[in-house]
Amino acid sequence: MVKYHYYCRGGGVLDKTVFKKYSIYLAPLYFVISMIVAFSMVTPMVKVLKIDSFASKPVKTVTTQNPQILNDCKFENGVFVAKGNDPYVVYDCSDYSIEAISANFVVDSTDDVVVLYFDIGTGFNENNKVPFKPEEDTGLDFAYENKTLKQVRFDFQGKLKPKEIDFYDDCIILHESVPINALYPPIIVVISLIISAVLTIIEAKTKAVLKIVSAIKKNAKRILVFIVGILSSAIIGVVLTYVTFGTKSQNSLYAFFFLFSAVAVVFEIIFFRKTAGKKTENVFLAICLTIGMMMIIITPIGHVSWDTGTHYRYALSTTAPNTQYSVSDSLIITNAPMTQPSARLDDNIARNITLNINDNQIGGATAFEPNIAHFGAGVGVKLARFLGFSFVWAYMAGKIPILLTYAFVCYFAIKKLNSGKMLLSVIALFPTSLLLATNYSYDYWVIAFSFLGLAFYYSEIQQPLKPISDKDTFIMFGSLFLASLPKAIYLTLLLIPLFMPPKKIIKKRRYYSAFLVSIVLLLLLFVVKAKLSVSGGGDMRGGDGINSSAQLSGIIANPFEYSKVLFNFLKGYLSVKTMPQYISSLAYFGFGTHANIFIWSIIILGIIDKNKYDAETAKLYQKIIAVLLFIGTAAMIATALYVDFTPVGSSSVCGCQPRYLIPIIFPVCYTLGSFKKHITFFEKHRAVVNTVAFAACSYSIYIDVFELVLKKMV
Repeated sequence: MVKYHYYCRGGGVLDKTVFKKYSIYLAPLYFVISMIVAFSMVTPMVKVLKIDSFASKPVKTVTTQNPQILNDCKFENGVFVAKGNDPYVVYDCSDYSIEAISANFVVDSTDDVVVLYFDIGTGFNENNKVPFKPEEDTGLDFAYENKTLKQVRFDFQGKLKPKEIDFYDDCIILHESVPINALYPPIIVVISLIISAVLTIIEAKTKAVLKIVSAIKKNAKRILVFIVGILSSAIIGVVLTYVTFGTKSQNSLYAFFFLFSAVAVVFEIIFFRKTAGKKTENVFLAICLTIGMMMIIITPIGHVSWDTGTHYRYALSTTAPNTQYSVSDSLIITNAPMTQPSARLDDNIARNITLNINDNQIGGATAFEPNIAHFGAGVGVKLARFLGFSFVWAYMAGKIPILLTYAFVCYFAIKKLNSGKMLLSVIALFPTSLLLATNYSYDYWVIAFSFLGLAFYYSEIQQPLKPISDKDTFIMFGSLFLASLPKAIYLTLLLIPLFMPPKKIIKKRRYYSAFLVSIVLLLLLFVVKAKLSVSGGGDMRGGDGINSSAQLSGIIANPFEYSKVLFNFLKGYLSVKTMPQYISSLAYFGFGTHANIFIWSIIILGIIDKNKYDAETAKLYQKIIAVLLFIGTAAMIATALYVDFTPVGSSSVCGCQPRYLIPIIFPVCYTLGSFKKHITFFEKHRAVVNTVAFAACSYSIYIDVFELVLKKMV
């Protein structure tokens, strides 16, 4: 029998004994986890409302008689037949205080979708609708809690035969779970088996779990001290909360998490003070996760970040096709007025109560819109609901995979660098970056994977005599490809590996093939998206006068005129004065007042966060590459928004947010501060410098969060 040791050199070989051992213990675990996650993704998030017909009697019943309105359809032989582009029928129910309806239909095909629009005194609108697929003799039971229905409308295609529509002024409502599609369980079992097998093989080849277990055993005492320190921070947080707010205040929970995390960050900075120089990534990870979890918990639910509703819809629609969502989901998706952040605690608490109450009622459905950056968030939301969490806690649970992805990808980026670790840590801890990493967005994905790809590039530049390996090539191009996937305008990032010194590229065919595959795929994606945008009217969020096709034609016809517009815009957009807008902006909460701490940290660390590995990055051509990348990417972003978001012929660019510069700021700050000789004094005292920098940045973040966020919850 082969005896296996924790650390084996040449870890790519698959040991049969190890594989058998892994199969016994890890494969079942992977299988169970895969099954739970998969079932949570396909299990309907809302329950179907049913009226107890044995205990309730309708006050009014109609069939095909006397609809109030017939639009683009005719009544022929007992059936409504579509005759135009927008066929629907409207029934009036204002003569009773109607609270619920039960409608049964026959349709041409079970693929036909009928949409119920309901008027609760505000008219018909897209917020008040329920799409459903009636089968041969089934229909829909519907009630809107604490609301009276005035009229109902049924939109359809083809033919619609209402067998009967019952109106109730009082009824007993039942909530029944929607059955899972019969095809899903066997598919899930097969997929889970494949996933567990693949993960087991990977684990047996990489020995990652055994290495983690070995590291935990090796550092058991230090880990125990860290855990005790965090628990002690929680106790101190309880005491501070009691002294500050007492126990009866509704805001004590939010205050506790704020104070607990603040004390925990102080402890973490002290705990890692001796290793902050060599293991900068460990300090970053601890602080990022601590502050991030605090921001997730204390941030009011609703429209607090850029395009929250759109990104939340993507999160729901990415994980499963034809996802039904609740009324509460609909309120978030449509950015309803009640989801806007309030400066009053009572409003924010009342919003949470309303969202939890309305989470059982169907509010609509969304098509399958896959987006890799939203997949984790979607799984988080659906897994939390599958486990029985309320809407508010499930909404927060969806943010946790976002934070974890951001924190760990940035962790590996910082770890990969031989120099510039603290500089990248500061940029990754921008308050704006943390807001994006604790809310529904895809900016966090772009930022994190940009950092990872660039870190692998500069790590190679820092080691001029070391040939780049196939693994590092794959990770570098793969990271930059993933960063550009949600926003193809960042494809310029893929150009920077072309400046890798030729002597480092031993397998040139593989290296440049990786580049070509990545760039071609992204260009195709960019062209498809651009064509879809140009063929339409553009993004109407920009206001009136948006026409992408006309705007693009104008640029082609007058390139010099547009060059002036772009140059004048970039002068301000790329200036130092704009930096606070992508450092301390907390979106709709406002701007923090301590951006200067980060600006000075970047300037100082750009010069002193250096060591012997910076000889190559100090060369002029690396500085030129970084500056051109910065300006070129900014120009692409501005042009894309000029075409898609700006009124035709405008002399400026609309919608070009300063936060779009975060993914590309590191190369400029890092290379411009690199010189042939570095200051050895700071290299010798790296741990002290980094500890001070972490403390200063953490202080800035907490002051801004307290002033702009916590005060809304206390």
